[in-house]
Amino acid sequence: MLMKRVTLFVVTLFFCAQGMGFSQSAEMREIRVKAAVTTSYQSFPAWKSEFERRLAYASRIFESEFKIKFKVVSYLQWEPSDEKKDIETLLEELRNTIPRDDADLVIGLAHVKKSPDIVITKDLHTIGQARPFSGHIVIRYPMDKLYKVQEETVMVHELGHLFGAVHTDDPKSIMSPVVDRQLPVRFDQENYQIIQQTRALNFQQGAEALPTQVLEPLLRSYLKMIRKNDSADFFFSIGLFYLQLGQPNDALKAWKKAVSLDGASPELHYNLGGLYFKLKQQDNAITELSRAASGLDSVGSRAMKASASKMLGQAYFEKENMFAAYRFWTAASKLDPNDLEIVTDLAMVSFKQGQISEAIKSFENVVAQEPANVKALTYLGKGLDQTGKPQEGLQYLELALASLNREPKSESKTISLALIYVEIGKIKLKLNKKNEAYENFQVACDLSPSLECHKNLGQAFFQNQQWDGAIKEFSAIIQVKKDDLDTYGMLGIALTQKGDLPNALGVFREALKYAQEPLMQSQLHRNIGNLFLLNKNYDLAAPEFNLALSKEWGNVENHFGLAVSLLGKQESIAAINSLRDVLRIDPNNQRAKSMLSSIQSSLNSENS
Repeated sequence: MLMKRVTLFVVTLFFCAQGMGFSQSAEMREIRVKAAVTTSYQSFPAWKSEFERRLAYASRIFESEFKIKFKVVSYLQWEPSDEKKDIETLLEELRNTIPRDDADLVIGLAHVKKSPDIVITKDLHTIGQARPFSGHIVIRYPMDKLYKVQEETVMVHELGHLFGAVHTDDPKSIMSPVVDRQLPVRFDQENYQIIQQTRALNFQQGAEALPTQVLEPLLRSYLKMIRKNDSADFFFSIGLFYLQLGQPNDALKAWKKAVSLDGASPELHYNLGGLYFKLKQQDNAITELSRAASGLDSVGSRAMKASASKMLGQAYFEKENMFAAYRFWTAASKLDPNDLEIVTDLAMVSFKQGQISEAIKSFENVVAQEPANVKALTYLGKGLDQTGKPQEGLQYLELALASLNREPKSESKTISLALIYVEIGKIKLKLNKKNEAYENFQVACDLSPSLECHKNLGQAFFQNQQWDGAIKEFSAIIQVKKDDLDTYGMLGIALTQKGDLPNALGVFREALKYAQEPLMQSQLHRNIGNLFLLNKNYDLAAPEFNLALSKEWGNVENHFGLAVSLLGKQESIAAINSLRDVLRIDPNNQRAKSMLSSIQSSLNSENS
């Protein structure tokens, strides 16, 4: 999966059976090996026979201990971009460029020139590296000959890692990271149990395919050895086990630890970022995936970099940063120009930026190639609705719904279904099919209860004058989202329609605590003033309309409200002045003219 691989100090090994092998009834498992060999490695005399001898040596150990044998099934030419690079980079390139195909394992054989440092320090981590559960190993030998037994030790040790074996502080164990002129003769008990659990591992599928009955004891074994291991691989494996067992938060902790141990690994950042992305922690996802994308520069990491860029685009899209979303999705498109999902994503940016006609053309192109593409069908339906074709839009949304219903059950499917039902409900409202709109919103809320869904449901109740339903939905929303002023407004009106004026007044006053814009403040004071007018409480109504006017003098309704309040207080001259203010704003306002004429006639009658 990733990371800097294990460091290995090995000098000597002799094999000695320890009597813990499988029962005689266990079937022998044959592991098919593909050898990928560089040109320089082939310059060694008898390189093939030497490799096969080392693999046969390892096979004898695994056959005795676990009834696993290794068989070379093919050789192929491997030309890494730079054979002099560190072994972790070579391993990464091997994994991304040499598929297993009909083999279980790929062993890359490379050459490294004589290094005085290796001779002096005996640091042989440059000789062998393996990825736990991955099915890929790189082995490279210097020109100066190593001890014969040392050469086999590297192979056995790395094959142990492939089955999940980890480092131990037992100097007699094959899995000891430091062996200085001692003779490792066995697997220690813990690593023996680990390989026993993973013996049947399908390397094509990796650790993700391990069943729960294997994962749980495997995790327990790893946790016992946690003090003996400080490699990124070790903690990555623990996180992977947690993830497979449905414990993403524990996986997150383990992978954060892995990153702290090997922050230079772009793959670690990629996996951690992907988990943050899955958990909807988009700020953290952006941080990790950005580090991954900047570090994934090798030829073999192209697909992973495209995937990181796609997730970054989606994360920024969800944060409403269309510029960044477009940038990363464009980068992903360059890496994978045939990915129709990226074409759809870029069209979504155009859609969000108001380029609806351009987006519709892109969605139509995607649907022409993939008629069941749910995302393209959904946005095509929304786009047609917004361009004045609600009936056509509805047809595409229903196609999206039918296509999605054919997919297997999943959390993402449930969320997508809810979103489509919401869009269908909106069009039904537009077509004045209020009851059908209500039904679609209700289904959406049952599938995926969200504030947006309940707001849409409340609006459907509101437009259908089902005040009790509207009050229930809007009241629940403002308990969670206290600054949703539109919801406060609709709730206050619904309460007013029900005749519950005291609670309506309370809702409008509560909304004033969160209103920042003068126009919204004006509207709320006007609503409060109108409530007082309904109760004929003119003394309290007039100050509210004055406050509304202080925020928005040019609104004629504020002046009308003040005029009515002043009339109720028997202040006719002041009411006339308010109505004249209306005519200053709107000289042809017939309502103001009519009220002025009525007041003046009344005053003339009183004076006659």
